[in-house]
Amino acid sequence: MIEKTKGFLAEFKKFALRGNVIEMAVGIVIGASFNAIVTAIVQGILNPLIGLLLGDVDLSELRIILTPATAELAEVAIKYGLVIQKIIEFVITAFVMFLIIKAMNRMNDLQQKKASEEKAEAEKKAAEEKAASEADTNSLLKEIVGILKERK
Repeated sequence: MIEKTKGFLAEFKKFALRGNVIEMAVGIVIGASFNAIVTAIVQGILNPLIGLLLGDVDLSELRIILTPATAELAEVAIKYGLVIQKIIEFVITAFVMFLIIKAMNRMNDLQQKKASEEKAEAEKKAAEEKAASEADTNSLLKEIVGILKERK
C-alpha cells in the first residue's frame, strides 16, 4: 500500500511540475487578473456611458420585476442589465484573446518560415557541396584515366 502511495505521489509530482501545467496555472492567474480589469472597465466606464446614452440609467439595475418586494418577501426580477454587462465583458475578453492568439500565430508563422528558409538554404548548400565533390571526383577520375592511357 505504501509503495502504491509513493508511486502515486511521484506520478502526481511529475505531472504537477511539468512545464505545461505550470504554464497553464500562470495563464489562469493572469486570465483571472485580466478578467478583473475587464470587469472594472465595463462597470466603471462602459456601463455609465451606456446608461447615460439610455437616459441616465444604471445599466446593472435594468430589470423586469416579476413580483414586487413586500414586507415578507424580496423582489423577484429578471436582471437583464447584469446579463448585458456580462455579455459586454465576454465580448471584450474574447476580442483581446483573439488579438493575442492572432499575434502568437503570426509569430509562430514567422518562426516556421525562418526555419523553412534556413533548412532550404542548408539543403542548397549541401547540394552545392555534393556537386562540387562530385566534380572533384569526376576530375580525379579523368586524371586517373588519362594517366592510365599514357601508361599503355
